[in-house]
Amino acid sequence: MAGMAELPIGRRDARLLELRRRLFGESISALARCPSCGVTVEVGFQVSDMVIPPAGDDGPHEVRREGWGLEFRLPNSRDMMAAASAAGTDEARAILLDRCVLSVTDGSGDRRIGEAPAELVQLMEERMAAADPQADARIAVDCAACDATWEASLEADSFVTAEVFAGANRLLEEIHVLARSYGWTEAEILGLGPRRREAYLALVAAG
Repeated sequence: MAGMAELPIGRRDARLLELRRRLFGESISALARCPSCGVTVEVGFQVSDMVIPPAGDDGPHEVRREGWGLEFRLPNSRDMMAAASAAGTDEARAILLDRCVLSVTDGSGDRRIGEAPAELVQLMEERMAAADPQADARIAVDCAACDATWEASLEADSFVTAEVFAGANRLLEEIHVLARSYGWTEAEILGLGPRRREAYLALVAAG
């Protein structure tokens, strides 16, 4: 969807989390690797724990410092895909700057981003993060093995996509089992609804 791909990352993630809530409910169970001891930790939380109210409008935004001005927009999915093709962090950062910086000026007129003071670029990056906090939503995690605590981020796009595919595969398995056991068509099985399917699956399992 072109519209979704052009949303700022935080706005996109908020919509994906809402979709996840509607499909699978409020509770989320995920796995995280402890950065201290390497143990895999199961993390349970709610969708609402990851939703951060937007800090303002989507922009464009502007920062100024010592006579310089820089106008920028928030990164979207297309920008992140372009940056993902970079050979390293520095190249990825350069790609995002090139795509998201709309204009750079000083007292003499238009300038290139490479000419802007480092302090101005840093100010832009700080303002960008503040304007789209949902893009880096984090949850506190505790490791029972070594008592370490850290904040883990949730990549909503890959997480929700994985859950949707897993849910679709589970549904296909349910249809396969019930069709073999009762001779029902796919449409008839889907018409039962989740709870009735679960009840019939339990009867099939009980034998």
